[in-house]
Amino acid sequence: GLLQNSYFPQGPEVTASMQMTRTIDFMKKSPDAAKAFYGTFHSIMSCSSVAKLVAMLLKCLATSVDVERAGIAAAKAKKTKKSKKRGAEDEPPAPPTGGILNASDSALMATICE
Repeated sequence: GLLQNSYFPQGPEVTASMQMTRTIDFMKKSPDAAKAFYGTFHSIMSCSSVAKLVAMLLKCLATSVDVERAGIAAAKAKKTKKSKKRGAEDEPPAPPTGGILNASDSALMATICE
């Protein structure tokens, strides 16, 4: 009960975004505890709640990958445009920071996929 409400809150006032934020934060801060908790998730939650969590995690991963790709493409286009204008190399672009996950979270993304 208590862990379930802390790491996967439910109810009419709880949004999917709130659930994902809690899930991702838990996985980032305590990966081993999160693996243990979500590894037994199916025994404490309904099938539809488990399916909802899996769908949200996959959507979060897909969105994060799309954001990374768009950021990389925009950075390359900007760099190409600047290089054509100046004819000189600029500093490498900073990685995009949008979304809950980003390239620096690749280990977490792999864990989610497991």
